[in-house]
Formats: sequence, C-alpha cells, structure tokens
Amino acid sequence: MTCGNCGRSHDAPLGCGCIPAEFWTRSEVAAALTPPGDVGTVVRLLRAHTDLTQEAIGNLAGLSQSAVSRLESGRRTITSPAKTTEILKRMGTPVDAADPDQSSAEPPRIVELRRLMNVYDLPDDGPTRPLTELRRAVSGVVSSRLDSRYTDLMDRLPHLIPELTRALFLQRGHQRSEVARLLVQSYRTADAVADKFGLYDLSARTIQVMLWASAHVEDECTLAAAAYVRAETFFATQTFEAGRHMLEQAAQRIRPDTSVRAAAAYGALHMRAAVLAARARQEDGARTHLAEARSIAKGVGEGVYAGTAFGPGSVRIHEVTLELDLGAPERALSAAAGWVPPACLPAERRSHFYIDTARAHMLTRRHEFVLDALEEARTTAPEHVRIHPDVHRILVELARAGGPEAPAAGKFAAAAGIFVPSFRSSLRG
Repeated sequence: MTCGNCGRSHDAPLGCGCIPAEFWTRSEVAAALTPPGDVGTVVRLLRAHTDLTQEAIGNLAGLSQSAVSRLESGRRTITSPAKTTEILKRMGTPVDAADPDQSSAEPPRIVELRRLMNVYDLPDDGPTRPLTELRRAVSGVVSSRLDSRYTDLMDRLPHLIPELTRALFLQRGHQRSEVARLLVQSYRTADAVADKFGLYDLSARTIQVMLWASAHVEDECTLAAAAYVRAETFFATQTFEAGRHMLEQAAQRIRPDTSVRAAAAYGALHMRAAVLAARARQEDGARTHLAEARSIAKGVGEGVYAGTAFGPGSVRIHEVTLELDLGAPERALSAAAGWVPPACLPAERRSHFYIDTARAHMLTRRHEFVLDALEEARTTAPEHVRIHPDVHRILVELARAGGPEAPAAGKFAAAAGIFVPSFRSSLRG
C-alpha cells in the first residue's frame, strides 16, 4: 500500500517514513494499537509527539481534515475493527491492530529478530544445506549489508540464522569453526539492521550473541571482526575511550605480517579506533591510529576482509569522519577534495563519504553544495540515506535556515521518503 502523504510503500522495514519509527515504540502508542485499536488516540498522540498536521494525517489515513479534527477532539470514534485496521495500515503502523496475535508495536520482522536473539542456541527444526551452499547464502547477506539493502536482510536472516545454528551443532572440528565464522557474519548483518534503525538495545543483544558464536571460531581475523563490530556498543553509550582500549587490545592479538587478511584485520581495528579517539577529542591518539591504518592500507588492496571493508579508500573516508569529529570541517573538506570513492568500495561506505561531505559543507555554511552531496549519497545507497540521522538533521537545519536551498531540501526529502517536520509546520491544522 502506498503512503498518501509521501508516496512510500507501507512494506518498508519500519512502516511509513512520514511518521518517525520511534513513535510506534512509545508505550502509549502500543496501548492504543492493542486490539481492536483506537484511531482517535493514535491521532491525538501523533499530534502531540510529531509535527504532522491534521491535513497530513488525513492524507495518510484516507480521511478528510474535518474527520481527523473530530477524531482528535473525541467527537468521533471508529468502532468497526475492519475500518480501524484499514486506517491504521494507511498510516503505516507496523502492526495489524485487528490481529490479537500481535502484541508488540514493532514490525513483525524486528520482533522476529528479537526472538532469534533470545533463542540463539535453540534453533527451530528444519533442513540444513551443505557448507558450500551456506557459504554462498552468507556471502549474499554480507553483500546486502555492505550495500545497505536492509529490507533484503530482514527477509533472509530469520531463515538463515537458525539454519546456521543447526549446522554449528551438527559439525565438528574445522568445519564447526567454519560454520561459526559464517554465523558470526550473519549476526553481524542482523546487528547492522538494529544499529541503522536506532534499536540500540537489540544491537547490544545481537553483539552479545555474535560474541558467543565467535567463541567457536579458530580464526583470529574473525575474532578481530567481532571486536570491530563490538565497538558499536561503545559508540552508542559514548564510552569512547573504553571502546578504543578494547580495539587496541584486539589489534595486539593480530600479527599483520602473516597474511593480507591479517593485515586488513589489524588495519581496520586501528581505523575504527581512530574514530573513537576523535569522538573522545583525543586528537593525538586519533591521528596515531589513522596513520597506522594508512600505513597498513598501502600494502593491502581495497577489499572486504572477514566482512569489513578496508584499504586506502576506506581509510580516506574515515579521515573525513575523523576531522569532522575533531571539530575541523575545513580539514574534512580538504581530505575529501578532488576525490571520488571508487566503485569497488561498498555502497554504504561510499554513501558515508558523501553524507560526511554534506555535513562539512553545512558546518562551513556552504549550503549550496550540501544537497549535491546528499544526492550522491542517495543515488549510491537510498535505504541508508533514508534512515541516516545525520541526513535528517541536515535537512532540518536547511529548512530552518530558510535560504534558497530550503525548497530544494524539501523536494529532496520527499523524493528520499524522509519526513522533515519543519517543511510542513506552516500547514498545521
């Protein structure tokens, strides 16, 4: 079903983009969605917690502005379960309000990911494909993660993760370690979904389970990749120095001179430690880590190693991020100047580069260049741009600035499926 306000399909991962995903996770909204559902309460909560106008809610719900007004005031109620379900679906609600089996305000695919993390060592019964086929399946989800195809990931993971866990319990010796390595990669893709949608509790839980799987691996590079992912917990909790220390310890366990794969694992750990140090405003430490990563990257071709992109291009993109986090947007633009991320880099990483370039232009008041950078990011990885908080913040700032770029920013937001309240605040009913 198509959203009447922004044109997005309602089968997007977290419902219609006109309504912030976090709205549906509020306890009072969950209560209003409890069967048979209360449309009037949902309307009042939308008016209280978002900048949606009565007209915009009407566009979403297929109702007139006057009908929405009556629902908001309590002068009208909807008693038909079928009508209630139809209206809530039009709004993009991630649950079927008429289905008594639905007990959570989260989308079913997110609920399923949570369930998988809770029963990680108790996989559902089912068939198990040969190891060669499992390798191909995991390679597919890793590619989807690197290219920000989150909807595809949520379709595949609920079947793949239990199958890999069954395989883990069936195998012994080297093959068991190989399956564990594949399971680590699959949990990493699940964490990417949770992290990108701001579900940090689910991300932390997924990382815990990923570390459980990594204990069955005999490969230091896979363990290093697990440490790389674990750093997300420290970003989310803003414990940057502790995260940097964790990555340094992981790097000390790697001998970069033993193989290209080991060198890439070692360099990637320093690359991520550089950003953690920058977030902590430890400039010397940040530049030392980045220099180490750059030195290693010179001897490593750009590629994906144990699920992590690393090489000279990846280091350069992290240099732009580092300068921004150190409060030096001019230096960030200097690092980005005259360079285009090569196509061999994953789409998500290239998209990051353009988003950071847009941030730097915004911070240096070069507003005329911001949307060009964001358009490059959207062309590269549309799902990534649609949910990226920095993109949302940039668009809000452009709207509030009210300059000549504001109308174009509104068009960009609509094309990308992003709801920016400031663009519609003047229409409040």
